[in-house]
Amino acid sequence: MSSGKAAVFFGPGKPFEIRDVPVPDVEPDAVLIRVSLANVCGSDLHFWRGDAPLRLPEDGWIYGHEMTGRVARLGARVKTDSLGRPLKEGDRVAYTYFYPCGRCYACLANEPAACPAKIERPLGPSQFPHFHGAFAEYYYLRGRGAIFVVPDSLP
Repeated sequence: MSSGKAAVFFGPGKPFEIRDVPVPDVEPDAVLIRVSLANVCGSDLHFWRGDAPLRLPEDGWIYGHEMTGRVARLGARVKTDSLGRPLKEGDRVAYTYFYPCGRCYACLANEPAACPAKIERPLGPSQFPHFHGAFAEYYYLRGRGAIFVVPDSLP
């Protein structure tokens, strides 16, 4: 199994540690994305400063939720993006960080961030699929995540 680098957070005021994280095999409905750009959000600063409550896994947390990248590997069943457009390895993409269920009242009301069943963070880098945040070489998008091809004509 190959590995990729990730900046792992261990608590407020502590330096990030660059760690090798295993690159997982891609599940049939998932996409492995090579992160090109990651932004620092205000919530990231709150966690780093300790202004927001946070229970960290023992092995730290790869955080960051504003990112873009290119498709590194597609799961066997992934043929299109969330709008039905063809999706292939190498495509530039925008994608979600949160995984709503898609079936509850909040999701059906187009408020997926309010989904009570969404996968919660933080997850440690030792927990599959290892790449859970933007501050890493890769991001693993599970099957319920939305993904959109970004045209190369868009800067």
